[in-house]
Amino acid sequence: MLPVGHYTGSEHPPGHRTIRVGRTRVSFPDDEPFLVWAAAHRPPGDLAAPWGRREVAAASEVTDPEPLIDGLLRDGLLVELTDPEAFARAYKAVPILIALGNTPADPDRFGIGLFGLDPVITVPPRVFEVWQWGTVGTSLWAVSEAFAIATTRATGEPVSPEDVLGGFLHALPALVGSNALYLDVVEA
Repeated sequence: MLPVGHYTGSEHPPGHRTIRVGRTRVSFPDDEPFLVWAAAHRPPGDLAAPWGRREVAAASEVTDPEPLIDGLLRDGLLVELTDPEAFARAYKAVPILIALGNTPADPDRFGIGLFGLDPVITVPPRVFEVWQWGTVGTSLWAVSEAFAIATTRATGEPVSPEDVLGGFLHALPALVGSNALYLDVVEA
């Protein structure tokens, strides 16, 4: 389960929290739906561990999170990733931190974060490249296709969009959870 949209902060009236999804702004006048949405940002840690409805509900610390999760799913502010290609065609991954690159000490990991600080997250080269390409295409699928074509041309080795997407989707919860990117909807 992943959150959709970019948190833009509190605004007037006091206590309202706003999320931008596409060209639309969604304001939460109550804390509980926002807490559930925020809890869907997976904390760093074991990526092999599940992060679904039950984990989001527990992390939200809301008394009755299930109806809120259902409402956020219905409203498109949460998404469950069941069909990778359909998901990638419906969403784009928008980078919001800075590419920090790799280091001589760890040349196979690339940092993402804020200039002058330690990386918020480090990722393998292909994930780093696809993250950087997030705005090259209209969707995560279009980015995966473009990256696969470019990689195949550069290396002479065939790479499929499914291969590109699969590796990126594995890292996506950590990228979203660290605020290295946010998921946005593909608009017609």
